[in-house]
Amino acid sequence: MSQMAEAEQPRDEAAANAESTGSSAPSKTPRTPARVFEAMDSKDVTEAFMKAIGNLQTGELCKTDEFELREAMNAIELMEPKMDLGMIPVDHTLGLNYAIEHQLFDHENMPVDQQIAIFDASLAAIATMIGGANPDQTTYTNILLQNPLAIGSATLKAMANAVRTLSRFIRYTIELGAVIHDEDYCAACYADNSLATSDNSESISELTELLRELKTIDSKDPRDKALYNRLNFMRHYLILLQALIPAPSVMAVNSEEPFSVSFGTAAHSIAVMEKTFAEVKTSFQLGTQPPEGEDDGLYTWLPVFQPDVNRHLSPGAFPKAPEILGRLESFRFWDEHLKYIMHIVADFPKRNLTADDFLDFIRTANENGADTLIRALMQVVIVPFNDCLFGTTPYAEVVLKSIQNTTFPPILNKDVPLGSEPQFVTFWENCLNMLTRVHVTMLQQYGVNLSQQRERMLQTLEEATVVYGEAERTDQLFTEYLRVHSPPMAEAKPNAISSYAAQMIINLMRYYIILGFKLNLYAVHELPYTYWYLGEVVALWKYRLSTQSRDYLQADRNILLPGASKKSERRAKQREMLIQPRLVEIELSFLRDRVEASFCESYVSLLSGLVSAGYLTIPENEKNRYACRFKPFSVCPLFVRIPYNVYVRESQFYELAKLPAANCYTRAINTWNAALENLAYILNHDAADVWALKLVKLAKQNLIASKLLSVDPTRKATFDFNDEHVVFPVVKIA
Repeated sequence: MSQMAEAEQPRDEAAANAESTGSSAPSKTPRTPARVFEAMDSKDVTEAFMKAIGNLQTGELCKTDEFELREAMNAIELMEPKMDLGMIPVDHTLGLNYAIEHQLFDHENMPVDQQIAIFDASLAAIATMIGGANPDQTTYTNILLQNPLAIGSATLKAMANAVRTLSRFIRYTIELGAVIHDEDYCAACYADNSLATSDNSESISELTELLRELKTIDSKDPRDKALYNRLNFMRHYLILLQALIPAPSVMAVNSEEPFSVSFGTAAHSIAVMEKTFAEVKTSFQLGTQPPEGEDDGLYTWLPVFQPDVNRHLSPGAFPKAPEILGRLESFRFWDEHLKYIMHIVADFPKRNLTADDFLDFIRTANENGADTLIRALMQVVIVPFNDCLFGTTPYAEVVLKSIQNTTFPPILNKDVPLGSEPQFVTFWENCLNMLTRVHVTMLQQYGVNLSQQRERMLQTLEEATVVYGEAERTDQLFTEYLRVHSPPMAEAKPNAISSYAAQMIINLMRYYIILGFKLNLYAVHELPYTYWYLGEVVALWKYRLSTQSRDYLQADRNILLPGASKKSERRAKQREMLIQPRLVEIELSFLRDRVEASFCESYVSLLSGLVSAGYLTIPENEKNRYACRFKPFSVCPLFVRIPYNVYVRESQFYELAKLPAANCYTRAINTWNAALENLAYILNHDAADVWALKLVKLAKQNLIASKLLSVDPTRKATFDFNDEHVVFPVVKIA
């Protein structure tokens, strides 16, 4: 510290002299250059520190009156040079201009093998950036991106321009998707902030012209073909994003520029990308390789990658060491990335998809580890703007398909007089718009990371409950009218709209509990009320509402309305053909709900046995933990809002725990057998059902464990949660 003070002294004295003479001219006294604090200047205070804190209790904190927070920050700055950038001088030997002036690489005739390696390293850097790393420390450590126009080689210039354009459009898409948080993705990029002009057209044209020229060259060198494939891959990636994502000019305020997702163009591009990427993976060894015995690292073995080139741009913050994926690891990332894009391009245009299908697709992709760009891509492709599917169809029409496939309210039946009454049409449109807003909210929620999804659940459930209340009032008005004008329909479908809203709420509640398992939030002593709520409340109501849905869908064909025309009969037959597959799905969902309820009951029985045997203790204040875990449910309708005292009474968990442990384990045996029976019915319908096959194996394992425990209750059982069994664990006996 003393040497640093001495280094500052000449400057202070010069300033004082200038002030005394009234001069504002700069001092001619030479300034000591900024440099890293040297370890030799420091003093080891470890022994004194340990002695000073020797009398402190665990968790106790001590500081003297002379110590202030700024002193701790000063210490951190000394330990981490980047915290105070003035301590390290700017290195003027970094950057593209210096490299070109001093001929650090041949920017006019770079060897092809080096260009191949630079492309592969750039792909790895972009993959790392998508994964959440700082763009300044990954993609933009490639100095070619600083100014592609300064590069002499047409091929190298086109590659650099394409990489920079792709980076910009990726960052633009991720921000447009609005699914990121600080823990997911680093949005700040100080080396390049040109998102407002993210346009792929110029780079696509440049690559198209270059590839046309390269194709005319009849080269037998495999490296030339490898480079051609890489440039073609990049060209079609830019075309694909342009086909799926509206450009910034479309999203500008007051813009009237039209846009609709072009799945045809995207399908062609993804097909070419998959083909060319296969060539990229098999030809990466044709590029320059790192020195023997070294891995890819930060790609400093390539002349255009400089890890410190943007260090001076970084803000003062706790730094993260730069790290870029290796090429082979990045290839695995891009393989998964392309698979998701293929699913989007192939599955989204299907005409029979409903709003629930889109929700399931996004949620499943997120749970399976889709990267940030894919999550954003799905958001923007489904609803680019103005709540319109693919930019063309009002999303309310997609939600309407879901309602038709679930409860088919009477107002949708053209033979029912409700649709001819303007006031009822207004009520219906209001409900549909509210349901659409909830669906769009859920789309956005399912796109963020799992932790943020759980945080948002209270707000989403509250919004859905408001819609449920409005749907109930609308159902009541419709039913009162139908009792006079169409009594059979009033009897058959009294709650068609609110039933659909209730199913939305139940599905959200179920997902909230499952998110707790996925995030590993539940302690063992919390599992009894968690499994009880999932099985006896959520699964039970899910089953009841599915039964109601089946009855509502069947009602139209069972009710012969007076004065029905032949045209109406034809419509009914066409509708029956459409709903028949849906009825089969509902029957299967019954079985799945029963299986889930049986599994939950089995775990509750096992847990009560562990309490009875003395292997599990339920800590005090369980009521508070219960209220905390299910806090989002406090805004739900009363029929699914279960207070703690009702849980204690209905579950009888503590009554079961007073029984001999063997009795509890015997109860578990019975429910495992019930689950296996329902799983057998599912497999009779589809012998390849992956969900059922996995649970059959698990139920058999846990059945054996339960039998062993019932024979010898003194043995201890544990629950093994893993990636394969996230919600329902394997029961292991110690």
